[in-house]
Amino acid sequence: MAGADYEAEYKLQSGYWAYESGSYELAITTWTPLAESGNAWAQHNLGRLYHTGKGVDRDLTAAATWYYMAAKQDLAVAQLRLAMMYYAGAGVIGNAETALKWFTKAAEQGNGEAMSWLGLLYMNGWGTPSNYKTSLKWYIKAASQGIAHAQNTLAIKYEQGIYVPKDYTMSYMWSNLYAYNGLSNNNLGMLGSEHLAGLSRRMTEEQIATAKEMTKRCLASFYKNCEPL
Repeated sequence: MAGADYEAEYKLQSGYWAYESGSYELAITTWTPLAESGNAWAQHNLGRLYHTGKGVDRDLTAAATWYYMAAKQDLAVAQLRLAMMYYAGAGVIGNAETALKWFTKAAEQGNGEAMSWLGLLYMNGWGTPSNYKTSLKWYIKAASQGIAHAQNTLAIKYEQGIYVPKDYTMSYMWSNLYAYNGLSNNNLGMLGSEHLAGLSRRMTEEQIATAKEMTKRCLASFYKNCEPL
């Protein structure tokens, strides 16, 4: 690593150390010169600090500006956060089409949250004509990255037969995965468990056993093999 690159990386890491210790003002002081010199991660990190008001007065316009600078450099997480601000009209004038553009850029780089957002936008026709096939594609991609919201959405679609054939075993599998991923969030985990209980009352023991085996296979394959048995 060249000397200048090493120094920039060290300063970036120093900012993280300051942030993790709660020294937000020091993090800002450390990251600002890097951000001004074009470091995309420093730009994103400043955006987060202005977004959350840590170490500085909360300023959504400043947050959006820093996110935009990092997003232009193809930093996927900055593209995601900028898209969310355009979607909500926070710090920028709300614009669903612009939100769609940045969600797409982030999703195409593999960002699972952005994929889930695209599923929502295409489903509801926000910033683009409704396209259920494209919506389902993005939800499946997001669910296969462990994004709980997308997994829950697929569970509901398979239960009700929305855009896909009605399939209780597939619904059970995605709901089971949603509950599994929701363990770090009590509300998500509880919702997933409630859905499983409701599904179980409409399924045979054989169907439930199959769905549980599908869940194990899906997790063991890191979401590469989540098709029906």
